[in-house]
Amino acid sequence: MSELRLDWTNRGQAYEVDLGDVVRVSLLQNGTTGYFWSRVPVPDDLFEEIVGESGEGAPPRDPPAILGSGTMRELAFRARRPGTRNLGLRYSRGVESPDDVDYEVEIKVRDQ
Repeated sequence: MSELRLDWTNRGQAYEVDLGDVVRVSLLQNGTTGYFWSRVPVPDDLFEEIVGESGEGAPPRDPPAILGSGTMRELAFRARRPGTRNLGLRYSRGVESPDDVDYEVEIKVRDQ
């Protein structure tokens, strides 16, 4: 099992991983303003979110020093079955639902 680490510079690119591999995406956010990165839901998803340390649901890695400052958010996903899908993340407040996907990569999960 291996790990693919992505950040903002990888947006719009395509990648391949093996079944069981972990995809970690690190993006800046400003949680003190109510904006957070969250997964864009897709039907018949190839990935499961990993909740816990450094994954979705965990606090930002670097707490803000002052109100309004940015932090790095890391979301983690495990490839659970073969196929090709876009992994999309949206930057928004929970009460809003923008139509645009702010971060998206195409990932092919290979059958080992």
